[in-house]
Amino acid sequence: MPSSRLKPNAQPVPEWYDIYLKAVVEADESKAILQIERASKAVEDRLLQLRSGSSGLPQEFQDLNCALVYLRLLLENIVTEGRPPHEFNGRWISTAS
Repeated sequence: MPSSRLKPNAQPVPEWYDIYLKAVVEADESKAILQIERASKAVEDRLLQLRSGSSGLPQEFQDLNCALVYLRLLLENIVTEGRPPHEFNGRWISTAS
């Protein structure tokens, strides 16, 4: 179900963006990990929809790819704060070289 909030240019805010925003602003690290995983899934699902021919806003592909990068950076930041590596979408995230 699409969100009814509007951007300044009166375009509806995509559903994935609301989920992404919740992950970005979550202050509790244990909750943030779950929100990041949920947001990544929503972003990846939307990318699949767009690749399958679903229409989207012109810049949505770039926004989705940037969101995935930022979510990964957030997760890596949580890991670098002294916590063990986490499994994220089937991949282990660690900053160890």
